[in-house]
Amino acid sequence: MKSVFLLLFTCCILTGLQAQTHQIDIHPNNRVASLLMSMQEYGDWKTNDAYNNQGIREALFQDIYQKFSDQYDFIFLILNEDNRPDNLPFGQLIQVSNDITGLGLSDFDNTENYGSDGMLQAVIHLTQRNYLRSGPSLHELMHNWGNFGIPTESVAAPGNGLESFPFIPHWGFTGGSSRGQLGGFDQSTLIDNGGGNYNVGSFGPNANGGNSVPFNELELYLMGMIPASDVSNFDVFADITSLTINTDDFDFEASSRTTYTPASLEALLGTRVPGSTTAQKDFNALIVVLTDAPLTTAEWDVVDNDAERFSRTESDGSTSYNFWEATNQLGTIDFSIDCNVTGIDTRIECDSLVWLDGNTYTTNNNTATHTITGGAANGCDSMVTLELTILHSGFAIDVATSCESYIWIDGNTYTSNNNTATHVFVGGAANGCDSVITLDLTILHGTTGEDIVTACDAYIWIDGITYTSSNNTAMHTITGGAANGCDSVVTLDLTILPSASGVDVQSACDVYTWIDGVTYTSSNNTAMYTIIAGAANSCDSLVMLDLTIIEIDASVTVVGPEITANMSGATYRWLKCDPGAGYIVIDGETSQSYTPTSTNNYAVEVTYESCVDTSECVRVTITSISQVFEEDKLRIYPNPTNGKFTVRIESSHVYIKEVTLHNSIGQTIFKYQTNTNQSTYTHDLTSYPAGIYFALVKNSIDQLAIRKIIVH
Repeated sequence: MKSVFLLLFTCCILTGLQAQTHQIDIHPNNRVASLLMSMQEYGDWKTNDAYNNQGIREALFQDIYQKFSDQYDFIFLILNEDNRPDNLPFGQLIQVSNDITGLGLSDFDNTENYGSDGMLQAVIHLTQRNYLRSGPSLHELMHNWGNFGIPTESVAAPGNGLESFPFIPHWGFTGGSSRGQLGGFDQSTLIDNGGGNYNVGSFGPNANGGNSVPFNELELYLMGMIPASDVSNFDVFADITSLTINTDDFDFEASSRTTYTPASLEALLGTRVPGSTTAQKDFNALIVVLTDAPLTTAEWDVVDNDAERFSRTESDGSTSYNFWEATNQLGTIDFSIDCNVTGIDTRIECDSLVWLDGNTYTTNNNTATHTITGGAANGCDSMVTLELTILHSGFAIDVATSCESYIWIDGNTYTSNNNTATHVFVGGAANGCDSVITLDLTILHGTTGEDIVTACDAYIWIDGITYTSSNNTAMHTITGGAANGCDSVVTLDLTILPSASGVDVQSACDVYTWIDGVTYTSSNNTAMYTIIAGAANSCDSLVMLDLTIIEIDASVTVVGPEITANMSGATYRWLKCDPGAGYIVIDGETSQSYTPTSTNNYAVEVTYESCVDTSECVRVTITSISQVFEEDKLRIYPNPTNGKFTVRIESSHVYIKEVTLHNSIGQTIFKYQTNTNQSTYTHDLTSYPAGIYFALVKNSIDQLAIRKIIVH
């Protein structure tokens, strides 16, 4: 049986980055590398546990990734020590990234801090040269997957009256298909003595002998090697109050016992994704030995031999488990550093090539080889095979035709025919080699001409310019316009003639149809019409309309016996409407208002400027009222008014009896009556719209008078 190692798992938070440069060498078997530190740096690494200094640790891995490609899942750092320094643990794993669910661990990615691009899962520190095979390497690898979610407990020492404490990330007092890498007992050895007393085969709460035991079923499940259904039921004990260590077994007392089945395990942690059918089982790892002096052959061989045996996919015949054995032949780990780097230098050259081996080749070659020491990306040698094709330079004639002059590929400007000039065109041959080119040049000449044009007002010429005055100096080049394909230079001879314009002043009654065919019903001074070629010089003539439309308002307003034409400022002629004779002119009645003396139909003829219109006939009925007011007996003031006005009868024996107000369309808007001896009456039209109103006033002896009131 192997010795038991009690290993502690150390977690760190990853932060900053420092730059370092180290010499890194690779063992000839390409399984192990060494990193040379100064004595001070190496001493600090051991004495002060620099591995747990985040900045130093990350900077060191940044330096390692300058040497090696990003292809490793794990990187082991192994101290070149015969014996473990007393202040350091046997080993430590620090996780760098995780994308697996169902472990009780969140996803994270700190690979950039280490120099990786999402590939690196964890880094492992082993503090003795031979610990890869005889130490805790399997234990530390297991810490990449567990324990992160199963609540486990342990005690500090044997005895009675104990108080157990949480023990994640190890198994503590947890059963399994066998003793696990992270501790725990063999479930098959558990005996329940009743009353919370148990007996079990001896075990380690946090480890069971390093590489001397394989991974148990629970650990294989967490690693993704087997499905949850392949995990046997197991017990987890808590609240442990006593522990007795016997020769071959342990007695303990616990008040809490939880049995996990595959279903309850997944219920606690969640389903593992990826599952066992797609989970990664083959891993690449890099071993780097830290040292302050170049490794001796014996030191190299110890680590290289351990790497070879630990990565075998068969048993090495010893009692120590390699990774393949520990995973029940389901997983592999590969420590290979690929130094078998080869390449082909495919070259196509003209005439000859001086290659990197120093030889000059003048014919095709696919057999020459050359080794570049340290030329591979990982620092190994690189062997290059030459694949050479030799091509030959060529010759050609450049036949060209140009107008006036020609700038050739030699940079010279030629103004006459030429068939003797030559030029070496680097890479000009069809095969990419140089080509000697001879020029065969023909120079042609362009033509000239005159464009004689007469236009009205403006002319847009072939040069795109608008000319508004005569011009005989403008020139334009028509590219390729000559019969031989050369340019043609045209000179403009332009005569600009002016168009005519005028104003058509018109006055019309109601409507007017102009020369543009439009009928206008209102005054207009913006309409324009162009008479094509209407000017004396045959240019267009532009006519602008200045039209005044005269509108006649022939409506009337009847208030009492008085008729009033609503249009002011016109000439009026009052008419009596006779059904047989038509209109009969009432002599002398030419005012805007007319008061008939008899009942009849009346109209008014309104003349304004040259327009005449007649109102409709309206019926006026004369009542039996004896008479109307004398003109000077009735006053209304102020008139015009802003709204308020006063009606006053100038008489000592006649008074106001009734005041009726009408709007301009004859509607009664107010009526006032009184039986008192009242000579004045004041009214307010402020709330009414501005306009013309009529006051019909009846006095106390029933005489009538009508007055027009203008409200502003």
